[in-house]
Amino acid sequence: HGLAVLAGLAQPEQYPAIKKVFERSFNASPYMEKYILESIFRMGDANAALTRMKTRYQKMVESPLSTLWEGWGIGSEGYGGGSYNHGWSGGPLTLLMEYVCGIAPIEPGFSRFQVMPQPGSLNRAAASFETVKGTVKTSFQKKASGMEIRVTVPASTSAVVGVPVSGVKSIKLNGKLVWKAGKYLKNAGSYTQLPADRIGFEVASGEWSFVAEN
Repeated sequence: HGLAVLAGLAQPEQYPAIKKVFERSFNASPYMEKYILESIFRMGDANAALTRMKTRYQKMVESPLSTLWEGWGIGSEGYGGGSYNHGWSGGPLTLLMEYVCGIAPIEPGFSRFQVMPQPGSLNRAAASFETVKGTVKTSFQKKASGMEIRVTVPASTSAVVGVPVSGVKSIKLNGKLVWKAGKYLKNAGSYTQLPADRIGFEVASGEWSFVAEN
């Protein structure tokens, strides 16, 4: 089911039924679980993805061992006594970066990239990493009045930032009002080639703060 979503074989009208399967089926290995979780993010349900992620990986996270396991258990509970230091179980780490924090390249080398966070049940998260162009940083924090998204865009690059539209009445960019009541204001750097659930902006290199108020 997860691979059908990621490959585009499953249609949006089938998503509710597929998500019901994921609520009761837990047959994937730690390796394949990454694709189940990714398909849930792709279906736009970050809450469900994070809930399943916590459930599936809880035992590993709470273990005194600091590594990830080949199977859901180790020793006699593992896959033939599988390794407890296994890279293939790290899929959720990439999903937290790509979907929860929302960072993904648009052009090679991150010369142009997007930031479209899916916070789900999380109130805040932050990520940073090195690219050939410099350090990319992003964070989001939910507030009583809305949400703030911060982005550091390296020199000679640009970023497309997609603010979640739900409940948003206005958006300020570095303190300047750029969107209000469903409309971009003049010189807002708008970017409209995003899904309907996003309000998009394209920004050049620099430090940017998007404050969405409900």
